[in-house]
Amino acid sequence: MFTAESIDFLNADGDEIDSLTYFDSTSAAVAWLTDALGAPSVSSYEGGAEAWPGTLYDWNGLELLDPDSNAEWPWRPEYWVAVTTASVNGVSILTVDGVRVGDSAPELEARFPDNSSRITVSGYPERLDIRIGEVPADPDDPAYDGMNYAVWLIAPDPATLITEFRTPSPNFGV
Repeated sequence: MFTAESIDFLNADGDEIDSLTYFDSTSAAVAWLTDALGAPSVSSYEGGAEAWPGTLYDWNGLELLDPDSNAEWPWRPEYWVAVTTASVNGVSILTVDGVRVGDSAPELEARFPDNSSRITVSGYPERLDIRIGEVPADPDDPAYDGMNYAVWLIAPDPATLITEFRTPSPNFGV
């Protein structure tokens, strides 16, 4: 299960086996995911508007991005996860609150109205973004006041399905 704080590895009964935060070692997360899902494809990621250059591990719809450097901001996680599938090799991929890729966007928008935003960017159709499971970036440091992480659910068409989620997704204090 993916939350804004951690990857929680659950057994078939739903009991937690282990948990890793996004500030723990990338190699530990890759090892756990490889044990559970099989070997990933590994490639270089050049970076872009939403991520820094680094190494991309891909388990057929579950991607883990390991940025080359975390020196820019001390609050930046060791890795990020993007998911575009409900399961990998027979293993269910869930978020906090049991949400998964393929769930109804209108139902989730109704379930989380205060965390839902319809986004329109010139030249693109309307998109639905929902942030669930928010946690403070650093509750003990006032410099991060208002900044939090969440699981970011994405529906390119608000009338259909969630097609992707990313975590931990920072709000940068806005």
